[in-house]
This record gives sequence, structure tokens and C-alpha cells, in this order.
Amino acid sequence: TPVNNTTYSLNELEYINIFKKSRPIIKSLKNYKKKGNIYLQLDICNIKNSDKYTDIKYQIKYSRKSNFKSTKSTTIPQTSKSKYTRKQWKVAKNKTYYVKVRMSAKIKSGRRIYSRYSNTKKIKTPKK
Repeated sequence: TPVNNTTYSLNELEYINIFKKSRPIIKSLKNYKKKGNIYLQLDICNIKNSDKYTDIKYQIKYSRKSNFKSTKSTTIPQTSKSKYTRKQWKVAKNKTYYVKVRMSAKIKSGRRIYSRYSNTKKIKTPKK
């Protein structure tokens, strides 16, 4: 069946559709203090059937507004040796942050596919 001028088997189309409908799971979102700075730490559950896809990455978007205007984003690869992928970054004190994540992966044709975004998590950083 041709999709975007590429022929996929029915099995590949099934995995593509499953991936596109899935959402990554945010296991935890915490803040911590180190040397006077505030950091956010995000743990994302790795997907189990990663042998069907290659080059799995997580696109993390975070903003101080709940509608995600003026968003900052970063992309990290999936950690293969553990159940979770972790990302830490420095943030401002006494602010509220909203975080969401989506997965991306390459399929056999070399095309990158994207999942839906995870549920949005909200966290308030401490004053000091």
C-alpha cells in the first residue's frame, strides 16, 4: 500500500499506526537544588517494542504558560540499558513549568514518524 510514495507492508503500516496513536508516559517530574541552582528532572518510560523502530528519540517541550506559547524544546535519544530515559535542565526559581513529551522513531524506509504528545505535567519550582 503506498503512503507518501513509499510502499509499506501491512505489518509495517500496523506498527506505524500503533506508534502514531501511542503516547509516551512521564514517570516522574521533580525539581531539585544543586549549588544554588534549580533543576527539573524528567523520567520517561521507554517503549518495549523498540526492535520495530530505530533511532528512537523523545522531544521534550516545556513552557511557563499552559497553552505552550513561547515554548522551549529539546530532543534526547532513548536510553537502551534502562527502563527509563532521564533528562535534567536548569530552570528559574519560583516559577511554574508545564512539560509534555512525544516520541519519534525511524522506520525501515528511513522516514521519521511521531507519536502523540503525552499528558501535560505541571510543576512549581521553589523560591530558594
